[in-house]
Amino acid sequence: MNAFMKKNEVQSKDLLFQTLHTTTRSIVLPSGSRVSLLDTIGFITNLPVEMVECFKSTLQEIAHADLVIHMRDCHHPHHVLQKHSVLTILEEMGFGKAFQEERML
Repeated sequence: MNAFMKKNEVQSKDLLFQTLHTTTRSIVLPSGSRVSLLDTIGFITNLPVEMVECFKSTLQEIAHADLVIHMRDCHHPHHVLQKHSVLTILEEMGFGKAFQEERML
C-alpha cells in the first residue's frame, strides 16, 4: 500500500495481530477517479487452528471489491505454494474460479 500511495504511512512490521487490522486509504488515479485501497491481511504459515476463523473474517472485505490484487514475494522459495494456499482458502470461502478470473490480479 505504501508503494501505491508513494508514502510511508502504513505500518509494515512482522507483527502477528497487526494483520487482523484492515487498513484503508483513498487515492486519486491519473484519470481523476478516486479509489479506495484496502490492505486486509497477510497469510501466516502454521497458524494455530483457533486463529484461522479470525483471519478468514478479514477476507470477507474482498466480496465488495471491484479488483483484488494478490501480492506476494516471488523471491520467497515457497511463493508458488503460498499462492496455491491463498487461492484454496478463497475457494473454501466461496470466492471460486469465476471470482478469481474476473476480479483478481
